[in-house]
Amino acid sequence: MAAVLEIKKAVVANEYYHFWGEAVFVNSESKSGNFDTKATPLNLSLFKEGTITLKVASKSSSPVLNVNIVAQDHKTGDWRIVGSLSELTENGSVSVEVFRLSHAMAIDATLAGGSFTITITGEFKRGHMQ
Repeated sequence: MAAVLEIKKAVVANEYYHFWGEAVFVNSESKSGNFDTKATPLNLSLFKEGTITLKVASKSSSPVLNVNIVAQDHKTGDWRIVGSLSELTENGSVSVEVFRLSHAMAIDATLAGGSFTITITGEFKRGHMQ
């Protein structure tokens, strides 16, 4: 499944507009090896910051999962790490705050020693005065 971003808008008191978006990078997919979403990056440059949440379930064997949130440099095309979730071995959820969002954001993960069912979502925001 390709990564998906839904942009939303809400008006808050005193003419303060708050924009936010919800993203799904990986949606309940069974994984047993390395994976990434670089082929379908999301343009998150509209937003200032965000929270990436990783949920893993259906642990099989002894998996070790490392997830990097990466941004692509628009000049060189190189990917740089802007956030990480490392050494995950059990079912559960974990989140990380990310900043320096760019025109191309993706997930780059390594998984060895077993498998998980993986969901990776994000909530992003940017506020400004109107």
